Amino acid sequence: MLSPVDYGLLGMLTIFSAVAMCFGDVGFCLGLIQRNEITKDDETSVFFFNIIAGIMLTLSLCAVAPLVAMFYRQPILKALLCVSSLQFVFN
Repeated sequence: MLSPVDYGLLGMLTIFSAVAMCFGDVGFCLGLIQRNEITKDDETSVFFFNIIAGIMLTLSLCAVAPLVAMFYRQPILKALLCVSSLQFVFN
């Protein structure tokens, strides 16, 4: 169970994750689903684009993590944001 403080910390991180999610999902997956015929090249291109975009978002969020922690005056947010940003690689 989360304490109220932990819940607040995760709420602070949710803002940044939600904004990053808008940039991570650019619609290629939906476009791939709506195509009548899907080739292996289409699947491969979308897969690798999503992997690269996830890595770039993860690195970007880890880069701004110290600024976020300094803004909220919560040093633990630096580690939490880096760990939670891994969701973009696996998503």
